[in-house]
Amino acid sequence: ALHCPTGASLTIDDSVLNRTSDGRHITPENGQVPYDCTLENGRQLHRGDPLSMMESADPGELYAWTVDNANAAAIGSDYLFQGQYCDYLPPRSGEPAGNMTFDGGTILVTSGGNADTFSNFGAAIGGGGSADGTGPNEWITVNGGRITAQGAGHGAGIGAGAFGASGNIRINGGYVKSFGGVHGSGFGGACNAQDSSDFQIVLTGGTLLPTGALGYDFIKDVGAPNLQVTITGGSLGNERGVDAFRFSGTAKNDKGEPIEMIQVDLTSDVGTNQYKITDWQLLVDGEPYPYGAPAEFDKGHLYLWLPKTIKQDSEVTVRLTYLDEGNLDEDGNPTPVTPMD
Repeated sequence: ALHCPTGASLTIDDSVLNRTSDGRHITPENGQVPYDCTLENGRQLHRGDPLSMMESADPGELYAWTVDNANAAAIGSDYLFQGQYCDYLPPRSGEPAGNMTFDGGTILVTSGGNADTFSNFGAAIGGGGSADGTGPNEWITVNGGRITAQGAGHGAGIGAGAFGASGNIRINGGYVKSFGGVHGSGFGGACNAQDSSDFQIVLTGGTLLPTGALGYDFIKDVGAPNLQVTITGGSLGNERGVDAFRFSGTAKNDKGEPIEMIQVDLTSDVGTNQYKITDWQLLVDGEPYPYGAPAEFDKGHLYLWLPKTIKQDSEVTVRLTYLDEGNLDEDGNPTPVTPMD
């Protein structure tokens, strides 16, 4: 639907561009605004502001989909025909996707039909059939907005097409729901995923809900064979809850330490709402700990990834403010609420 092959670049944003008044593109750090600046529209931002400050109040919607049996990604690379059935597709023979940057907007992406047939090989965002999710030096980058991605039957939600390697994925912010097809992972690999040691997934902020298909050991929520995954921020869970989360590859922080999920349950404060998070700080044994901000709750929960030693031996404290959209002020704006740590 939107063709972005290796060598090409695509950027999608809403009307509040992630760009300073002097033309610099703003890349979030730790799920927040990285420095003091002025946007092109004159809005003043400060270091540590929530990324929602760079979002339009009326962002618009983009729908991108490929038809049943198309075998291409909905946003990314095309399908290069190699044979009649998937058994004859040489691994990684297709066209990798290029650089794709998502800065804002509401984006709904569907690739092909979600069925176990000899077709429908593409990722929603990333590689078409028999193709890597990106070229080796190219990235799928999410800095903001709201993305819902559904891969084709044999494709990942975001990442590889069938018989491809993951590609590089970096998520710095935003709210992302990504569903693999009946033979696909949420982020990363797809059906017959190839060695992905040349690629990385890097998560530094945002709220991320990748969900892979059930019933197959080779399908995960996040991962691909030998894929490197680095997590330094954000809430990373899935649609099925903490105990059901499935991971493939190596999960570490930027110091190389193995990490595990910690669930934070704030349903007593926010119920099952998703409310946006505006102020964020993580403390370990009372001291500030560098960890990037999630964008929103997932039904009142956050899923953080921290070293196993911290999970076993330390007290982890979340200090935040959220916007109560059910309680508006006289100007119609959500009320900021700061619950107990």
